[in-house]
Amino acid sequence: MNRNSYIGGSDVAAILGLSKYRTPDEVWESKVKGNDYTDNPAMMWGRLLEPVVIKHFENSNGVNVYDNNKLYTSDVEFLKCHPDGLYHKNGVLHLLEVKTVSTAAYSQWDGMPLEYYCQVQHNMYCTGARKAVLAYLVLDSRFYGEIAVDYDEEFVQKQNDYLIEWWNEYVVGNKAPLKLLADYEKTEPNGLVQIEATDEVKVAIDRIKELKEQIKILEEEKDKLCLLYTSDAADDLLCVDLGGRRIIKQ
Repeated sequence: MNRNSYIGGSDVAAILGLSKYRTPDEVWESKVKGNDYTDNPAMMWGRLLEPVVIKHFENSNGVNVYDNNKLYTSDVEFLKCHPDGLYHKNGVLHLLEVKTVSTAAYSQWDGMPLEYYCQVQHNMYCTGARKAVLAYLVLDSRFYGEIAVDYDEEFVQKQNDYLIEWWNEYVVGNKAPLKLLADYEKTEPNGLVQIEATDEVKVAIDRIKELKEQIKILEEEKDKLCLLYTSDAADDLLCVDLGGRRIIKQ
């Protein structure tokens, strides 16, 4: 099936604006206009090394991984996935996702990156697995690791709500989503052109800053006065607060 006809696991983080490599607009371009995402060496080596990592995972855990890249469809017809594999352990269905990363990228990890977490949760939803493992290989240092993940139903529901709304509004509605800065950086080979703000704009910005500070001061003063008013006025049973409610001091 054409990957452009549905939202797959690798699309999720990009649609949510969490991907370092793709933007929502690029996903939309692929779904509506059929523009394929440009391959790169990192993606190529990731695919080539995926079977190696899967084999190592099987040997390390004594399991048999199957259905590599088989298409699974969820209850929502356009939410699908191609898992890196599934396996059973102690009679429980598990999802396996594989990633190859550089040392530089791995140094930025603090647990599982959110973009991978979104993909893993999506793929568990589509396959019916309720437990998963992210197996990863750090290429430069040849370090191998595994991260276990449980299915988060509340997280998936909120994620699905956004994905469904996004699909209906932009893909079905044939409406381009708002472009991000990254989109313009990719389309401008010489970089983005920086424009010097006019004196009028600079004055306006400075004035906005001043007004925000004044608003903050006035809000603090109002809170103090309200506290003083309600404290003193409560001695009079006929008084009301600033919301029009009668004040009764116990």
